[in-house]
Amino acid sequence: MLQWNNWLWLVVGSIFFLFATMIYAESVRAHDSMRPERNAWLSTLKADDGTWCCDGGDVVEDPEWQTRAAHYEVKIGGEWQQVPSERIVSGKNKIGVALLWPGGTDKVRCFMPGMAG
Repeated sequence: MLQWNNWLWLVVGSIFFLFATMIYAESVRAHDSMRPERNAWLSTLKADDGTWCCDGGDVVEDPEWQTRAAHYEVKIGGEWQQVPSERIVSGKNKIGVALLWPGGTDKVRCFMPGMAG
């Protein structure tokens, strides 16, 4: 039988997990069931090296990013990562905000800059 302090930790841990899940869900919103035309466009995007960016739900909309020494950098897991030039998605950004597809050996599968960094 669990004691009172064990129950308290279970409740606190559950609330933290729920809160963290909600924050993550808010950051991954580029795919929107209410806008199928947007999803269709996202699924066509490739990085300059030909890497397919989108698999249907792994894009981070409006990540923290900057330019430094003529390169893009994005913040992943609290650390700045340089975006390899071949992983940039060229072309018109129809959404306007930066888009990041994390993953791969460089931690950045694809990146499309937004209007301002």
